[in-house]
Amino acid sequence: ILECLKCHDIIVRSHSKNYSGLFLCSCNPKKIKIYTDNKRIYGIYLGMKQRCYNKNNASYNSYGGKGIFVCSYWLNDFLHFKNWWYSLDKNDNNKYSIDRIDPRYEYAPYNCQLISRSDNSAKKSIDSKRTEEQLIKDTYSFNKKKQEWIFSMKELGYSEEELI
Repeated sequence: ILECLKCHDIIVRSHSKNYSGLFLCSCNPKKIKIYTDNKRIYGIYLGMKQRCYNKNNASYNSYGGKGIFVCSYWLNDFLHFKNWWYSLDKNDNNKYSIDRIDPRYEYAPYNCQLISRSDNSAKKSIDSKRTEEQLIKDTYSFNKKKQEWIFSMKELGYSEEELI
């Protein structure tokens, strides 16, 4: 998967390669290579969507089957997801995977983080041992973060329907 750095269109290699080996976009008439490869991040993005929406996916019952979904802001725009990913201050984003901070809720900027596989395994053990009081506090914290994010995005001109 390639992204045009000029117009941000997503371009699939097999359908876009010309005779010279460059990847072209309608915004690029001079045949200059202006693309960046986001294969790993795009694979994570597709995996997240598959777990939530594809009933044939092996993990569907643990995600989509339990009501977990991807917020509209990410679901309908890979570039929003990719920009969120790169906005996180990690030295090497390739070492991380996506994690829902509160596993009871959706994939969204206000409920996700990048986490190493070993930290993710340890977190799953901790999540399974949370008390009712901790769950109530976590729900309050989740709702507060969600409302703050929605408010800030509305200030940028987004409607709530575009975000959730």
